[in-house]
Amino acid sequence: MPKRNLNTAIISVFRFRKLKENKKYECIKTLAMHEGGHMFGLPSNKRKENVEEKLGGHCTNRCVMRQGLIVPDDWVRMTEDRIKYGPLCNQCVNEIYAFFRE
Repeated sequence: MPKRNLNTAIISVFRFRKLKENKKYECIKTLAMHEGGHMFGLPSNKRKENVEEKLGGHCTNRCVMRQGLIVPDDWVRMTEDRIKYGPLCNQCVNEIYAFFRE
């Protein structure tokens, strides 16, 4: 069995405190998906396209694994995209399937 690094996450929702309740709840779900994705190795360090290094690896596709530096605006946009298009892009879906197959 391959050796795995154990990942952890601490999620602070303080950044969303000024949002209306429904929007806040949806952004918190997006944040939890994002941090959970990191815990499962998204985006893969093997990926060479549609990825950027900004405070760690992040997807550049329409995906919850994008980087959200402008708070809360980036997270509101990411949440709206998640609701409309789904949480993960095809690349991240394939990578998370691969993670669980290994």
